[in-house]
Amino acid sequence: MNILLASYWSYPATGAIDTYIRKLSKHLEQDGHRVMIMARNGWEQLRLLPEGCSCLLSATGNPVVSALWRHFGTRYPLPTTWVMQREGEQYVYELAALSLCADLKIDLVHAHDVHSARACRRVLPSHVPVVLTTHGLLAYEWLVEGRIPGDVSLEWRYTYFRERAGILASSVTATPSEWMAAQYRQVFGIPSHLLEVIPYGFDPEMSRKQGKHVPANLPSLVDRKVITCVARLVPLKGHVHLLRALALALEQVPNAVCLLAGDGPYEFALRRLVADMGLERHVFFLGRRDDVPAILSRSHVFVLPSLHEVTPLAISEAQLMGVPVVASSVGGVPELVEDGGTGLLVPPADPVALSNALVRVLLDGNLARALSLRAQRTVAESRTWTAHYNKLWTVYERAIRSQDHARRQRAAPG
Repeated sequence: MNILLASYWSYPATGAIDTYIRKLSKHLEQDGHRVMIMARNGWEQLRLLPEGCSCLLSATGNPVVSALWRHFGTRYPLPTTWVMQREGEQYVYELAALSLCADLKIDLVHAHDVHSARACRRVLPSHVPVVLTTHGLLAYEWLVEGRIPGDVSLEWRYTYFRERAGILASSVTATPSEWMAAQYRQVFGIPSHLLEVIPYGFDPEMSRKQGKHVPANLPSLVDRKVITCVARLVPLKGHVHLLRALALALEQVPNAVCLLAGDGPYEFALRRLVADMGLERHVFFLGRRDDVPAILSRSHVFVLPSLHEVTPLAISEAQLMGVPVVASSVGGVPELVEDGGTGLLVPPADPVALSNALVRVLLDGNLARALSLRAQRTVAESRTWTAHYNKLWTVYERAIRSQDHARRQRAAPG
């Protein structure tokens, strides 16, 4: 089959979408399928890989924005600039996608966010099935980050609509967690038959091989207690609370260091905070990394202090590498971490609780070993990549059958 993997966001980039697309595309190609990837290159271009063609987004941006203002200004009460910007970005993406995909033979689209799913459904022929995997819940993320002012605002209603419209544009939506599926049913009113829960899958042997590599450009970790956080550098990931927790933990574990793997727009602010707190000798920014398993293999604890999460890949990767996990008890995280069994959970935005949990793991070797062994066994046995891939294929086949049925109904006389 000719399969298009579509993302509204940048690729390559730090985060679960990048990791997932890389792994899925490799496996699909090994099975003999032709894989194309459509994603942004920053905010300037929409690219189609491996063909190498691209569309300059700014070329269509100005006319689209002008047309939107004329349309809304004459028909509806004037919307906020924030809403207009989001809507303009969506239309620009759709026009660029139409330009890149107009002459392609595509048998199936696998979108990795609600925006690209909606765009592909609108610009591609109706017989092409669209499968959606949601790696995050953008409406909640923006609410938690304060980008939209409360759940009764115009911005929330608009974000809610975009989330729902993207799901309903797809034949089937796969979510990595039961928590997320429940949100879609209960909050967004999505019928259960349109949803499939497919937990992320992992390859233990591949992780072990990658963990044996020697990571480049690491600080000296000799005689240090290593805390590692793998996450985009954005406010949602809670790095501020981690730095405050680290400052407290250093009182009991003075040889602790924290490695921050990931990049993002919050990096400058975090570096400034590190300097203001006098933590320069204890916090190291590693940037976007392709050798995370090797870094994890040199860590004593993995931490994810997020304010909101769905099913973070990084937690399971750390568990698979035998690294004890401390994480915020938010979203779908409790599905991955049994508190006291396969890791430790703490309330979000609570540096004291986070510090106490980190200190417990760093100073209690028996606890660290027990948590890591149970978690490693759980991931290796119940979250395999083979099981994930096989279930995903049943979703592909279901979407193809659904689209074929719809096409026959449209073609039927009367």
